[in-house]
Amino acid sequence: MRTLRTEQEIMNRWKGDPSQPVVTVCCITYNHEPYIEDALEGFLIQETDFPFEILIHDDASTDRTADIIREYQSNYPNLIKPIYQKENQYSKGNNPGLITIERAKGQYIAFCEGDDYWTKSEKLQKQVEFLRSEPDYVLVHTDFSLLYEETGRIIDTFNATKRRRIPNGRVFEDIILNNFIKTPSVLLRTESLKELLLTPDMLLDWPSGDRYMWTELSRRGKFGYFPQDMVVYRINPFSVTHNHSLKKKFNFVLSSYDQRLYFIKKYGISAAAFKQFKISFYKDIFKYGYYFDDVRLMKRVISKLNMQNGLYSLIKMSIMFAAVIISPGKNVLQKVTQLGHLY
Repeated sequence: MRTLRTEQEIMNRWKGDPSQPVVTVCCITYNHEPYIEDALEGFLIQETDFPFEILIHDDASTDRTADIIREYQSNYPNLIKPIYQKENQYSKGNNPGLITIERAKGQYIAFCEGDDYWTKSEKLQKQVEFLRSEPDYVLVHTDFSLLYEETGRIIDTFNATKRRRIPNGRVFEDIILNNFIKTPSVLLRTESLKELLLTPDMLLDWPSGDRYMWTELSRRGKFGYFPQDMVVYRINPFSVTHNHSLKKKFNFVLSSYDQRLYFIKKYGISAAAFKQFKISFYKDIFKYGYYFDDVRLMKRVISKLNMQNGLYSLIKMSIMFAAVIISPGKNVLQKVTQLGHLY
């Protein structure tokens, strides 16, 4: 544990009733022993003039995660409010995130899982000030650093480094096309989020619960973006989205497109955005056809891209196709054609 302010020193800056937090920090953790201190210290360095609470849901960790949380809780009993599960709730079909959100008292909610962490002490203060001054906005997020757990490599200010254009304002179509939001960078309005918990869609089994939230919230208001790098997002090779298994990655990609198609049918998007969406789909599917040496699938994608006038992508993919045409392998075309809306 590094040298941190005491609980009293943190609370001395607050204006208002400490029992009525302005922000609730929601932290879900499971077997995060090597990382949880970074997450906790990122919360405790926050310098705010308003009260905040830190809700932690330990989902029956089998390592020392809960012991570390208890150590911090003993020093910050009015800030850190954990639940220590005796049985893993996720494996029983219960959502630890929803359990934590339902406990939230704050007007705003910030997220950070136990293996990510915040780096800037002004994160919450600046985000709250923004949402207070912009009533049309329901969410604000920031740039981030990407940490590859396996190698230790880190890419600072990821969006700026990669020259990614991050939209502001009405972003529904942008969210459909590209999930550019990293969860630990988000602050959103609690009222808007809790409205989602009452909708029938919340009961569906989404491959990405976070993307579901961003998509629905983007229909309810505007999104803000700070170009400052304020958080570290950790890439764990064993997570669903970054798993080494090509089969698991492929299944996740297909389910992600299926999820987005649901919202396209529900709300509609412009013809130009749908064309871009289809080209993105073809490019992703071609990539997995290449990985699996599935020549039939690759030929079909090239044909589809030609009809979509995706010339640059068509040239690149034709080169990749030529590299594997001699060695056809496992067929994945059948699984792709299940997404009949696109294929």
